Amino acid sequence: MDTPTAIATNNRYCRRCKTFRNVELFAGNQRDRKTCAICRGRDSDVDKPVPEDWLVTLEEALLLIPSRYDDQAGNGTAMRGERAFIEYSLDVYIHLDEELIQMDEEHILAHICNAIEARDGYKYYREFTPNSSLKFAHSFCCRCLQDYDVQRQVFNNDRQQIHSRMETYLCGGQVTGVIDKRNAYVHVSIEHSTGHPALPVSTMYKVSDEIQAHILANCITMDASALYLDILDRFPYTIAEPQGVRKDVIRNGTTYIARHKKYIDDSY
Repeated sequence: MDTPTAIATNNRYCRRCKTFRNVELFAGNQRDRKTCAICRGRDSDVDKPVPEDWLVTLEEALLLIPSRYDDQAGNGTAMRGERAFIEYSLDVYIHLDEELIQMDEEHILAHICNAIEARDGYKYYREFTPNSSLKFAHSFCCRCLQDYDVQRQVFNNDRQQIHSRMETYLCGGQVTGVIDKRNAYVHVSIEHSTGHPALPVSTMYKVSDEIQAHILANCITMDASALYLDILDRFPYTIAEPQGVRKDVIRNGTTYIARHKKYIDDSY
């Protein structure tokens, strides 16, 4: 069978319809396709604009999500709270306004996910983002951080360390969709029909600069345990601080000791 040859420099052979067409019909997001836009348009609705009456703004879409911290009383009090079971499903097309359209796909996804998390109280992480080199649209899948299949925690009998564990649920919660900057919209589908409490708000206790300076000054001559006891003696207010501060002191002290001793050993 004869191999087709281009009849003009601005034409390209389509593997689907077996004809030569203008190279502009083969343009992809990062590299050219092997089938023309006419053939692809017959197969699916990909790369086609959606009706304008389907589009909503991000703010309008968020109002369709049940709020975990819905302040109905208007006094800043959480009417539902972290232990509430928020159950909902949503399928919506979000219009990319002037601010969102200037972002790349990664930042658009982060911006929308952060807004959803602030509304429903759940936390999501990106599980799947396919290669979009041949696509006009950028698809994504974000899973609920507390989903049992996502965490895959070790069974209690196999645990080697005793520590607090994240509560998990068979929720199947996820945020999926497609970012189509060419047509200025994001198709978002949220499935959280099995509700559960949200992750508790954690507080990070930072070691003060004064204590860190003391660690730096003494980490070479003292081991971690002695340094920790010396800190409690010199800075007695840390005894009344939460346990997380003490752990941070030990961890930082050990880190500094290991780092500086390695630096000294490498210098000689």
